[in-house]
Amino acid sequence: MNAKAFAIAILCFTAPFGATAQETCNLAPDNPENCARFVGCFNEGETVISGTSRGWETGTLYGETPEGLTCSGTWEFDGFVEKGEGKITCSDGDSVDINFFTRGDTTQAITGVAITEQGKRLRLWASPDLPAFFKEQFPDAAHSGYQCGDAWMPMPKIFPEAPAAVPAD
Repeated sequence: MNAKAFAIAILCFTAPFGATAQETCNLAPDNPENCARFVGCFNEGETVISGTSRGWETGTLYGETPEGLTCSGTWEFDGFVEKGEGKITCSDGDSVDINFFTRGDTTQAITGVAITEQGKRLRLWASPDLPAFFKEQFPDAAHSGYQCGDAWMPMPKIFPEAPAAVPAD
């Protein structure tokens, strides 16, 4: 796989989670139905979000918090420079323009950090193997999962997908 395809696959690759994760999120290179799972947090762990992203080089994303906040948006990724950008809008009216890039030594990931229009800090991660990426990032961690500020977040078991569009009458 060339470098551009590898970087895009990281953003769009479905991570190997157990049977409790959705079965519909699968790697499909060069396909608009390609799917990746992601995790994130607002304000260093005050609120967590998880969800899915669909597309290849350009696409959409959708996530939910345990409190019921939903966020959706669009993204595009340039594998040549290994950077991308996106626009995310949430059900509370907040929105953010986010830039993301590849990182990681052995296990690659796409990461992004931005400040929303309401002043919340948003961090997002997507990887073919999120648990391995976080283990690499936090090798001495006493907990599994990922770290937002001083708070440890467990890896979610479910990664929400955008609801199906309701057909117009």
